[in-house]
Amino acid sequence: MKRILGLDLGVGSIGWSLIQADDNGDPKSILGIGSRIVPLSTDDSNEFSSGNAISKNQKRTQKRTARKGYDRYQLRRQNLTEELRRLGMLPDERLIKLPVLDLWELRADAATPGKKLALPEIGRVLYHINQKRGYRHSKNDEVEDKSQREYVQAINNRFDIIKTEGKTIGQYFAGKLAESEVVTDRGKLYTFRIKEQVFPRKAYEEEFDKVISCQRVYYPDILTDQVIHRLRDEIIFYQRPLKSCKHLISRCEFSLRKYKTADGESIIAGPKVAPRTSPLFQVCKIWESVNNIDLKNRNGESYPFTTEERQKLFDFLDNNEKLTVTDLKKILGLSSKDKWWGGKAIGKGLQGNITKMALKKALLGHDEFLSFTLKNIGSHYIDTETGEVLLEIDPEFEKEPLYRLWHIVYSMEDPGEMAAALQRQFGIDDPEVISRLSKIDFVKPGYGNKSARFIRQIIPYLQKGLKYSEACDYININHSNSLTTAENNARELLHRLPQLQKNELRQPVIEKILNQMVNVVNALLDKYGNIDEVRVELARELKQSKDERNSAYINNNRRERENKIIEERIREMGIRSSRNRIQKYRLWEEAKHICFYCGQPVGVREFLEGTDVEIEHIIPRSLFFDDSFSNKVCACRKCNAEKGNLTAYDYMKKKGENEFNDYTRRIEEAFEKKEISKTKRERLMTAAKDIPEDFIDRQLRQSQFIAKKAVEMLKLVCRN
Repeated sequence: MKRILGLDLGVGSIGWSLIQADDNGDPKSILGIGSRIVPLSTDDSNEFSSGNAISKNQKRTQKRTARKGYDRYQLRRQNLTEELRRLGMLPDERLIKLPVLDLWELRADAATPGKKLALPEIGRVLYHINQKRGYRHSKNDEVEDKSQREYVQAINNRFDIIKTEGKTIGQYFAGKLAESEVVTDRGKLYTFRIKEQVFPRKAYEEEFDKVISCQRVYYPDILTDQVIHRLRDEIIFYQRPLKSCKHLISRCEFSLRKYKTADGESIIAGPKVAPRTSPLFQVCKIWESVNNIDLKNRNGESYPFTTEERQKLFDFLDNNEKLTVTDLKKILGLSSKDKWWGGKAIGKGLQGNITKMALKKALLGHDEFLSFTLKNIGSHYIDTETGEVLLEIDPEFEKEPLYRLWHIVYSMEDPGEMAAALQRQFGIDDPEVISRLSKIDFVKPGYGNKSARFIRQIIPYLQKGLKYSEACDYININHSNSLTTAENNARELLHRLPQLQKNELRQPVIEKILNQMVNVVNALLDKYGNIDEVRVELARELKQSKDERNSAYINNNRRERENKIIEERIREMGIRSSRNRIQKYRLWEEAKHICFYCGQPVGVREFLEGTDVEIEHIIPRSLFFDDSFSNKVCACRKCNAEKGNLTAYDYMKKKGENEFNDYTRRIEEAFEKKEISKTKRERLMTAAKDIPEDFIDRQLRQSQFIAKKAVEMLKLVCRN
């Protein structure tokens, strides 16, 4: 007889049952059954039930970040005050309390050649520039595979406007305020709002340089190069370098080893996992993909790939972004009459070498820098069964041109440092090439699950045509952490499960749930003794039928064909195409080229470039986290700002009966013509009080993570 424990892990509770079963697993009696409510706080519970993407820790981090930002602003202001006092440029109380238009006009005059300002007036302008320094762009804003947010797009567009007009920020705002001035009984008012007009940091730096160049003509003894450097780079625009996060990178589970410290303590250590964009990782990924290709004919027979054919497929993927079915058949010399089919995965194509392709686009013809030759050498490892010396990739691969070029782009954030390294190592001095290379973000794709050491061991056997699991077996690596019956029976088990330490998983809610599971299991161990088997059930979506899966596959392919047509239309407008802009174009067409709320016409270019027209979430994400197409519409910026945190239904209801009736009529007409989906129609007609609180995607993902971690922990006290 054996004891079997069943655990049902969810976000809010843990269900359990312990049964007595015979050796075949057939239940004989129930020893105990129950549930334990996970004591989440009200805030945690609300986060999960609403589906808010921002966790409790993230909110706390945001508030701490705001406090730090304010502290650093105060420190900059204090340093600026001391420097201005030393230079005799400290503004008096009259200048500090200047009316808003007078202040902006003073700032505009400071950047105008021929207009001399007094030293305290220059100091007041510098105080004002120090107050708001603009948005600082990151590398991620520029990469092609990342859709720029509307916020960043609007910032870039504003900067382009003032550059076209040849104005600084101060001159632009001074003019706008003067144009919008309205005299009332209460004094002068301005309809133009400066607060919403954000500019990039570069615009503020250019304005500072313009102000100094215009005013140092009159004060050469005071505004020296040393003083300007101190004011500009050490105070006003000083940016603290980011802290390194290398300590957060995981270690490769296939290369972990036990070591003894000087104190006799045992520790487990090993090399860290490699970046996904590493040329070595890309080669490994491509070989895995090539060896997994399985073509079958109508009789279920597999195509007999030769070593030469696999090498041809590798060479194609290594030098292209994708391998399609057409490309595959052409390489293999197959015709459509042969009826070979590779399944749905290859039907959409296999991803090629994304690193090499990104560099190739940026280099424009300098293919000599893309060489990456790997050489197999004998390793220190020997096959215990055959005595054969195992092969590995020569570590000299790091000296190959492609690897060195990737490493420069991957590791250097500063464009100046990158330009110097490219010039020194490759002789690249073309500003356009350097600019394109500096915009490539090889960090964002993250890290794989293998270290460079492990990849070097496995590639020689992938090159021989072995699949990943077969190659791991060949080099004596247990890639799935599976144990033989003898190894499992020989494992030493703990008598009780240890509690997770605070912040061990960096997921407070999951830690609470798993620690409650620990309490349940430990209580059962104390009462009933050893448990022979644990079965963990996790929350999962209802499985689709075969017909539903097939229908979804057909719809996805149709959508991809439509997206290619839209992509071409966007490019014809002279605008760079991206996933976000394709979605915008769909929303614009769906809305019949008008704002979905006020019905005013909107231009496609304004929408694609993020000027005055925005993507609007029908039900705000703060109320119901849904970032899908079904929860988005095309709306003008004015309506988006007025709507705020209301649902579309509540917002239109608030505007009055006539506008609400027009709104509902537009929805019903669009639904009847199948221009909007049933889900979008429901979202558009949902009041805040009717928002569903079903099992949302984030809860599903959290529950899956909980179950995976739970199995890992339960193995400490149970063999099966």
